[in-house]
Amino acid sequence: MSRCLHWAAQHPQLQAIQKEMHREAEKSCHGSFLWASTMVECLVQPVRSEWEQLQRLKRIPAGIIDFFEDLVIKSGEKRSLSELVLRREMFLILLSAQKSLTLDEFAVFLQFRHSRRQEKARRLRDIRNAVLDLCWPLVSVIDGYVTLYHMNAEEYLLTEEKSGIEERLSVHIKLEDSNATLAIRCLYVLSEEQNSAPGRIAYWIYKNTYPEYRVNAFDVAAQAGAFVDIVSYEYAARYLVYHLTRVTKPSEELLTQVDLFLRNFQFVKWAEYFFNLKGENTSFSELYGNLKSWWSSLPLKSKERLRKSVESFFTIPYRGLSVYYVEENQDKLLQYLCLSRLGAYYTLQIEIDAEYEVRREVANGLGALLGPRNPLTLRAKTALGLCYTARSDFRTALKLYKEISATQKEVLGLERQDYWSTLTSIAFVQFLMANFKEAATTMAELSAGWKSIPGLPTRFLILSNNLIEGYIYEARELLGEAMNLYRVVWNDQTELFGKDNPMALYAQIGMGSIQRKQKEYKQAIENLDHAFQIRTQLWGLENGWVIDPAIQLIISYRENGELDQAMARIELLSQCELLKRDFERKCQVRHLEALVLYDEEELEEQRLISDGAVLKGRDANNRSLLWIRLTLATLLRAVQRDDEVAPLFDEIVTPLTGGLASPQFEHVESPQLWKDAEKALRLVRDRRIDEADQELHQKGLRWVRAEDFWLFEGGPGVDTAWMKGP
Repeated sequence: MSRCLHWAAQHPQLQAIQKEMHREAEKSCHGSFLWASTMVECLVQPVRSEWEQLQRLKRIPAGIIDFFEDLVIKSGEKRSLSELVLRREMFLILLSAQKSLTLDEFAVFLQFRHSRRQEKARRLRDIRNAVLDLCWPLVSVIDGYVTLYHMNAEEYLLTEEKSGIEERLSVHIKLEDSNATLAIRCLYVLSEEQNSAPGRIAYWIYKNTYPEYRVNAFDVAAQAGAFVDIVSYEYAARYLVYHLTRVTKPSEELLTQVDLFLRNFQFVKWAEYFFNLKGENTSFSELYGNLKSWWSSLPLKSKERLRKSVESFFTIPYRGLSVYYVEENQDKLLQYLCLSRLGAYYTLQIEIDAEYEVRREVANGLGALLGPRNPLTLRAKTALGLCYTARSDFRTALKLYKEISATQKEVLGLERQDYWSTLTSIAFVQFLMANFKEAATTMAELSAGWKSIPGLPTRFLILSNNLIEGYIYEARELLGEAMNLYRVVWNDQTELFGKDNPMALYAQIGMGSIQRKQKEYKQAIENLDHAFQIRTQLWGLENGWVIDPAIQLIISYRENGELDQAMARIELLSQCELLKRDFERKCQVRHLEALVLYDEEELEEQRLISDGAVLKGRDANNRSLLWIRLTLATLLRAVQRDDEVAPLFDEIVTPLTGGLASPQFEHVESPQLWKDAEKALRLVRDRRIDEADQELHQKGLRWVRAEDFWLFEGGPGVDTAWMKGP
């Protein structure tokens, strides 16, 4: 404040009233530089006499909010109705803007009258002077950016209307109204006709799916150059969903614009541009989660109005554009590139059946169009392999990946990223098949191979590899190494995209899993609960990728002695329809329920739960059910029912034939076999896999089915081998 008054003392128009200025400032400004500077700006306005200047000084209210109100009303009294409407519109745009807008961006948002821009003759010629003239003293323009002058200006705009003030003079605004204004202006920008042009969209699809492809350099340059002219597009692309999801009661016009946008080609242009901004697909999952949560909270009539466009997010516009490319008989590649983007979205949303249909269509289509050894065809087949992995058809996936990698090595060599990317998929499948050593060997080859690629591989691929390598380290009890990799991913993603980013959540769940195994339960529960809550918001409870962190959370609560919290989560999951179809996750939840009941000394009820899971049958055996058998054996012995233990391990191991695995499983009921099976299983559960294999080999035995030990793909899937027993 003192610096401001010192500067004012040098001003020739203010020298005569210095004492009065200091006295008024001491009484009214409460140390606020903003009040003092606004006072000075007010006093230097032209006056006819010193007396008039002193009268103006005396009328300045105490406190910055009242000062603003006084200045805004007096300024408004001199304005026409159209100027007052424009002033209010300016404040609506500026109040909730998520960054300082350039004057050009601000001008574009002001140009729209409904979905069309004003004709040029009606647009503001000098936007800088217009905003300073109408919005002083609440707005400033610095280096070509327009913004609210100070947080006090925002506070003033958000205060309640004062009684006795004419409505036309008021600039008080609700934050929701500001967000609604920006949401619809963003939609207007994104939905302009030029953004629906399939040729322009093709530029972005090629850029994101096949960046090394260059058909016509002139067309590419022309499309890119034309795009630069769309002022405000980047702001609209980045912040549309932010503003939209903060509107609780959208107008009919806003609902109409949302519905149209989600169905039309302009959506594809936005999605491809947004992907290019972010450099990864995972952001769409977060965007859709926020959009769906907003939609779910709308009044019933509004919700029904948008149901089809929201529930078909991505599908309608991408399918429609793919059909357009077919019907117009343009670039035959584009229909499949368009569908490959849709397949990537289905992967994020864990829509396994829809993903498989699209991935298969793309792989077959590109194979017919380009040939089976074309790099694009090989990429499409690699993506198809993800579907086999999601369906736990690991042998098919591994065979496909190995065939693809061999062809890529031959056709593309080791200098392209394609071969190394497929190695990542191979390592992941080996991990899921519980071949942890093989997976580690593949990852070692991969880590060494990055050096042969000119430049670095994509950041997203590096982070994905960190997660997979972390899973492998964790399975091999190298917890420190795994934690370091998870933290790299967590730090990178949270710094760029925040803690709710889908890839950050994978890393957070990994960190929680390590912390639980290291008995750092407070940190584990904090991490796992956050991931569970955010995924529930994104996808709802009927989703395996949501249930997985919940299972980790239950284990952590139980091991930390918080049995009530553990049982509350168990009861929540027990209501899921998904568990009726997903037997292995159901086994895990029932196993944990049994352990918690045992901890609470409800032994008989616990035994019935575990026994019921085992009685499911041989064909439904899985890794999680193996650990239930071990738990049940321990509990039966605790109540002197030893004679019921051995049959639990029937059909787990079988004799070798002539030192080799017999071609078919032959069922042999043998108490000794059952004992050997239990001993070997306990070694595997304790992560002493080599000892278990050696034990079986010495006794001429083998596992009946290697598949029984496979993990399942999840978010990540939980291995209940590594947790506290009864």
